[in-house]
Amino acid sequence: MPLSRRRFMCETALAAGGLALAGTAPAEKDLPMSTARPLFVATWPFGKAANEQALRIAEQGGSILDAVERGIHVAEADASNASVGLGGLPNAQGVVQLDACIMDGEGQRAGSVAAIEGILHPISVARRVMDATKHVMLVGEGARQFALEQGFASVELLTEERRRAWEAWREKQDAAWQRIEIVEGCSPVPEGPGLGVEVDEAVIAHLAQRGPAEIPRHLGKLRLPDGHVLYTAGIPPLDALTGFAEGTIRGVSFAVWNDDGSEEFARLYERVEAEGSVLE
Repeated sequence: MPLSRRRFMCETALAAGGLALAGTAPAEKDLPMSTARPLFVATWPFGKAANEQALRIAEQGGSILDAVERGIHVAEADASNASVGLGGLPNAQGVVQLDACIMDGEGQRAGSVAAIEGILHPISVARRVMDATKHVMLVGEGARQFALEQGFASVELLTEERRRAWEAWREKQDAAWQRIEIVEGCSPVPEGPGLGVEVDEAVIAHLAQRGPAEIPRHLGKLRLPDGHVLYTAGIPPLDALTGFAEGTIRGVSFAVWNDDGSEEFARLYERVEAEGSVLE
């Protein structure tokens, strides 16, 4: 059965909890090291090349930290990837800012940098923070100055392609936020496309006579993984019910049940009106 990301995270957490509990018992000495290949996991497809590089480093005798660092170098140096590293999309000011974090479980150590500018391999700076300082995180200009002091080169991360994309985005933002001047107490309809509307007063008068639209009776149906159904007067707050702030949760489905004239709908509608949400 394929190992999903959620299942992998859950099983990893359970394994970590088990190890923590095991630590309360007398430690066994000289436990044999596993000879299995290390497992490298990336969230996005562009991480496949990074995983392959990390595995090569590990198989050549490099440490896990070396493998992780060198693998991430691949993603950071890939100018075709707009997500991170060289050629990454800039912030609103047109500056590429990068983050990186590395952790060593054996020594319970960590190092990270955030919003660092002009450094090709933030992951290596993060490792240097872990190995050479008492800090866990350096941010912004402080992180950049530390990297330069440690011998990392200053590079331009914004490629010409990303610069053009940012300039096009900025022009759209400038047009969207352009202020419309007030003339004699009114805002004139602008001549540019997309910013003005034509008002049909006859249609407005007709709609005003109709009154508010009538919303049909309805119930919210939240089907849970255990087979139960929660009936509500409206759309239930999924994150409050499940603890997961996600748009889609495995095993959970939601639908709106409009009044279909059935006895079942009438029975549940009356219960929800009288009791609030009903679980059946």
